[in-house]
Order: sequence, then C-alpha cells, then structure tokens
Amino acid sequence: MKRAHYLAARVLSKPSDVSLNSDSLKSLLSCLDSSKEIAVEGGDAGTPTQPVLLTSFLKKESDINHLFKFLSANMSAQDKEILLKETDKYVDDHLDLFLRFERTAWTEHKKLALTTLGDCFHLTFAMAAYPKKKDRAVEIVRQIFKTG
Repeated sequence: MKRAHYLAARVLSKPSDVSLNSDSLKSLLSCLDSSKEIAVEGGDAGTPTQPVLLTSFLKKESDINHLFKFLSANMSAQDKEILLKETDKYVDDHLDLFLRFERTAWTEHKKLALTTLGDCFHLTFAMAAYPKKKDRAVEIVRQIFKTG
C-alpha cells in the first residue's frame, strides 16, 4: 500500500561535521542497514563557518514503507502518543507530514527523539491520500504510528 509519494530529508551541518551528519542521515534513511545505498547531497560551504544543507530523497514505495515501520518501532511511546494526539499539526494542507528528530540523539546514540527545535533531521513525507484531503492523510499517519 502506497503511503507516501516520496520523502525529502534534510539536516543543516557545520562544515566540520558534514561527514558525521551525512553518515547519520544515511543510517537513518536506510534504517541502520549499511548495505543499502542512500545518496546524500550537500553544497560546499564557502567559509569554515557557513553551514551546509545536506539533503536526501526516497522515492521507492518499499523504502518509504520500511522507513515508516522503522520510525514507528523505534520512537518512544511518549513521542508516538504526542504524534497521534497532534497529528493534524504534523500534516499540512498540502498533505505533507513533517517530522523532526533531534540530531545529537541520533548521531550519538541512534535514538529517535521528536523535537520542535532546528538542530534536527527534518523529514518531509508527501502523503499519498485518496481522496486528496487532509483528514485522509491524518488518518493514514495515525494508522502507521498506531501499529508500530
């Protein structure tokens, strides 16, 4: 079952941490499966103090569904409860689901922790809701995170 058309993932990195953040983004999107090849793109920083935006995309239905299962299984019960109660705040009118996970918690401990702060891995899922209505997208998100 197609749950999302694609995923766009981003993280803002210090130039000195590009390799660490790139590897961490790859491990998150591959669900810790190091054999899976994930491409991460990022612009070169003009100066040592200019941050670098690293981006990656998943387009295959199986990869996206696998990531949904991984996120649902590895999020804390408290974070899932927050997501389920406030799902309509995480899905916009264009049916995009926005999730932010603490960068440091993932890079250092491989722990998923929802955050509202900017120092994060930012995941944007373009939800595949039929009919194309926000209520339907919210329902799909709730189904995904109730079953994990």
